[in-house]
Amino acid sequence: MDEGPPTKLSAVRAGGARFEELQLDYDASGSKLESWANALAYLNAHSLRGLELWITSLPAHIEQANYGALMQGLIAGHIIQ
Repeated sequence: MDEGPPTKLSAVRAGGARFEELQLDYDASGSKLESWANALAYLNAHSLRGLELWITSLPAHIEQANYGALMQGLIAGHIIQ
């Protein structure tokens, strides 16, 4: 799971760029929110440790009763699409 964007982030950091937050886009089904939260938890603990994470959310995601509980402590906030 640490391949792709996290690897690219390492390359950007190696080039001297500095950043403190990252926005991740999620346009998938609300039924996959638990898997998405698990992925965010993993990334927070590994390759994205120390970065403030923002995610995109669809209105249907936010309307799910467990959305807040799933995202609590994982993200700094979300941008509604």
